[in-house]
Amino acid sequence: MKYLKNSFILTAISAAVLAICFFPVPSLLKILIPYFIFVPVFYALDKSESTRDFFLIGFTFGLVLFIFLLYWMFLLKIEGVNISIIRLGVFLLVVFVALQYGIGFAIFGLIKRKYRTIWPFIIIFPLTEFWRGLGPSFGFQWGIIPLTQSQSPFFIQYADLIGVYGITFVILFVNYLIYKFLKTRKSGFVYSLAIVIVTIVLYGFLSINLNKGTSTVNVGIIQPNISPYIKHRPAYIAERFHRLEEMSSTIADSGLSLIVWPETASPVYLNYRTDIMKKLFEFVDSTGIPVLTGTPVVDFSEKGPMKYYNGAMMLYPGDSTKIYRKMLPVPFVERMPYADKFAFMKKIDLGEGDYSVGPEYTVFSDGEVKFSVIICFESMFENLSREFVKRGAQFLVNITEDAWFGKTFFSYMHTSFLPIRAIENRRTIVRCANTGISGKIDQWGRLEHGTEIFTKAALCVKIDVLNEKTFYNKYGFYFPEFLLLILLIYLFYPVFRRLYEGRKH
Repeated sequence: MKYLKNSFILTAISAAVLAICFFPVPSLLKILIPYFIFVPVFYALDKSESTRDFFLIGFTFGLVLFIFLLYWMFLLKIEGVNISIIRLGVFLLVVFVALQYGIGFAIFGLIKRKYRTIWPFIIIFPLTEFWRGLGPSFGFQWGIIPLTQSQSPFFIQYADLIGVYGITFVILFVNYLIYKFLKTRKSGFVYSLAIVIVTIVLYGFLSINLNKGTSTVNVGIIQPNISPYIKHRPAYIAERFHRLEEMSSTIADSGLSLIVWPETASPVYLNYRTDIMKKLFEFVDSTGIPVLTGTPVVDFSEKGPMKYYNGAMMLYPGDSTKIYRKMLPVPFVERMPYADKFAFMKKIDLGEGDYSVGPEYTVFSDGEVKFSVIICFESMFENLSREFVKRGAQFLVNITEDAWFGKTFFSYMHTSFLPIRAIENRRTIVRCANTGISGKIDQWGRLEHGTEIFTKAALCVKIDVLNEKTFYNKYGFYFPEFLLLILLIYLFYPVFRRLYEGRKH
């Protein structure tokens, strides 16, 4: 039992140290720590035997990691929302994610007990992260290992080949090589480690000199810094639009092709409020520049109930519009999962919204280039950005409301998904947040013109227009599928071999 106690302690320490890499620590630590912090976990797994022990080690890892990563949600104070419900929801979320890790580790345990080897863990762990991101209702990618590398994207340029889960695989593979060398002292593991490091660096240099745009466009970004606690009050509606228009006017003479306002820039259903739309079109016509704004959307239907969406609306000079309806609403916040499929789910009220799932991938055009919008939480999901680019988007826009994070580092963590999305698809991403961080993430994942949080800012950024599709963009989830195939071959090859030999004899 002593080894088991030590295994839990080592795993908890590893998870806690790994969590530090998501905090604002020096870049060198954020880069290096993930490449060796799993070594104690490999040791714990190597010493464990029962499936129960593997499950508990995985559960401990997930529990400690996400207590660190989600503690801020226990501190949230949102006007009109019962804080006790929020805390209960956060507690259940932490347990839910810990269970996912526990199940992943337990599956590895079953394999290790039969085959007496630990290398399959470098496949199981990325597949666990992949599994965590599946589905719009319960997918939750907060805390995936690649986010620790977003601040130094030079070392993850290969994501345009194997995607975000490929980054996890490479990090786990390096940990495995270090563990095996420490255990066996065989120089072959050092040589393998050197090859991996050299390959990462060479591909980084190669990528920085490629993937350049064919042309550029100028985009304006408005960060109004409006308190989320007052923006929905009727008395402030006119004032907020006045601020947005006033800040936009300061950069309207900068040769802009587009002006972007943040998520919830409009607190009202713009497609329903013709009075407000009329005033906004007067502003758009006066500048001659299309405006993209976050707004809730309501759709009326003669054959069914009204549907509500979180969305984004493009207002063009000449009084025309185009709307994107958010396809991945935040579960338990913007909608109750599966409420549209199971009637009893509609009766559960945790203070969540009643937004529907957007029906289509929308690609906007400003007359010169095509782009798509990812709203807030949607930046976590790699397949959404990939689909937009596959359908013609030449750059992406991320609009968000991060004021709920307060003056914490979690606004920076939320932003850390975007460098990976940019590299995977080799597309520039414009980020517009009500209270920051706003700025531009180029096709190499580098944040430029990044604003401070809880400040007003009006930016003009020049972005590259890109058309080429990356290997990842063309083939998507092939890498986790490839890992799964390798695992299945490894597991079932002995079975088929025995059947074949038995039939032969």
